[in-house]
Amino acid sequence: MFVNITIYETFTLFWGQESPFSQHYMATFVIENIMFNCEEQYMMYRKALYFEDWSTADKIMQSSNPKHQKALGQQVRGFRLAECGSAGGLEGQCYQGKSVM
Repeated sequence: MFVNITIYETFTLFWGQESPFSQHYMATFVIENIMFNCEEQYMMYRKALYFEDWSTADKIMQSSNPKHQKALGQQVRGFRLAECGSAGGLEGQCYQGKSVM
């Protein structure tokens, strides 16, 4: 006995402002009494703080545009990828504290 099965794949893309799973999705939230407009702002702000780039951290918080926030995050002074592991591990490795390294 053979059963004919048709599989339809659907994909949820995380890039862009339309998906609630995207770093760029506009959704205001508060962490440690600081209001962020999206996850990208939070991540880039934390990156700047971790590497003690206070000026860029301020610029990131002044920006309301996730693409601009990302561009500012790429300019963080003192950023050392080796200190954070792979590019996908910034949150888990950098922001849990330097003692994890």
